[in-house]
Amino acid sequence: MQRKSFGNMQCPIARSLERVGEWWSILILRDAYYGMTRFDEFQKSLGIAPSMLTRRLNSLVESGLLERRRYSEKPPRDEYVLTEIGRDFRPVVWSLVAWGNRHLAPEGTSVQLVDRATGAIADPVLFDRISGRVMSPQDFKPAAGPAAAADITDGFESGTIDPRIWAPCPREENRFFIDTAVVRSGRYAAGMALLPDGTLPPAIPPEEVARRRSGCLDTMPGAVFKPEDDQRAELWLQSTQPAGTDSWFGFSFRIDSPKAGADGNRLVIGQWKQSGSQSPLLAQRFKGGAFHLTVEQATASPGRQCRVLVAWQDGYDFSDFPAGTRSFLHGGADELDVELPPAPAAECSRGLAIDRMAPLPSPFGAWVDMVVHLRVAGRPDDLVEIWANGQPIATVRGPVGSPSGRNQYFKFGPYRDPSSAPLVVRFDDFARGGSFAAVDPRRFDR
Repeated sequence: MQRKSFGNMQCPIARSLERVGEWWSILILRDAYYGMTRFDEFQKSLGIAPSMLTRRLNSLVESGLLERRRYSEKPPRDEYVLTEIGRDFRPVVWSLVAWGNRHLAPEGTSVQLVDRATGAIADPVLFDRISGRVMSPQDFKPAAGPAAAADITDGFESGTIDPRIWAPCPREENRFFIDTAVVRSGRYAAGMALLPDGTLPPAIPPEEVARRRSGCLDTMPGAVFKPEDDQRAELWLQSTQPAGTDSWFGFSFRIDSPKAGADGNRLVIGQWKQSGSQSPLLAQRFKGGAFHLTVEQATASPGRQCRVLVAWQDGYDFSDFPAGTRSFLHGGADELDVELPPAPAAECSRGLAIDRMAPLPSPFGAWVDMVVHLRVAGRPDDLVEIWANGQPIATVRGPVGSPSGRNQYFKFGPYRDPSSAPLVVRFDDFARGGSFAAVDPRRFDR
């Protein structure tokens, strides 16, 4: 049976094993560190069959750990010399020596590492070259690098809305569809509409999904849509994440309804939420046709939250957000269970440092490429970073959301107060991953 190749995996451990994971390879490198270079030296030390040794030496040469050098023309003979890459692998072998002596040598050590000058026995440990600190698991951890791939990616190129990734919220007033005429990249984009007309593509067939969602026909059988009700056409991402997860989201969207949000009523298209919380910790909102972003902060009062304006489109009407902190208190109820009205409060925006770098672009009639970096758990070290069309828009540092929040989840699509105006939103090139490069929708343009 052919062994699975690790060469195409992004994991550096897997790629390293692709080159040195076969046990003879490491033993050949061990002997190379002892100074051996010639075929007969390796064969005598290892007792390996000549054909196997030839294959392993060739593999190490192809992987760049050894270099083949001719030392005799008659007869033709080559030696195998460590390259810089091969020499750089030496600490790994030394770590194996120490680990084997510590755990696999009940009879005592047969090989040990010593100081060349004094002969003192050495005990190798892993240090960080930058800080000089021992790399203990309490202080260091693996993290996604700049080239990390997305753990979820969906450009809807399957020609459908994949129920393994998304859970649509079917309701009488909405339609989910796949578009081939208006796309960000590739052949398809997802679409969602409120009060759809006959000009749109047909609705995708309903699928049974595991994700529980509130207010949907498949979770509330028999629900009847009333014109005075809230309206929504949202896709819920099936995968949730624990609070505080460091995660990047990227997607493209556009709104093809010029009157959307023009009436000043609530319109949200794109939300990051916490289980057990009413308002989204980060939301893409629209008022008077202007795009803006808000974050939420928990307060000491039950049910009360602070909404903070963090980014906006040129021409935005600030009437909802008092000058200064650009925030207000909302939610909760009085002793008669009557909802309290929004109000400015000194406690709002507490502990937040907001760096606003550029206005948001308009998504009306044009694709906007969003990238959002979140690490949120209601703590002082929370972080929210936002880009649009490759340009940094805003950075928020400080407590966002609720410290008692549980899993966090993402949903995309229009959610609005009652309206008689049709609304169409298109959505493409979604990704969730560990770096900007992994999720940036512009990666499809390169």
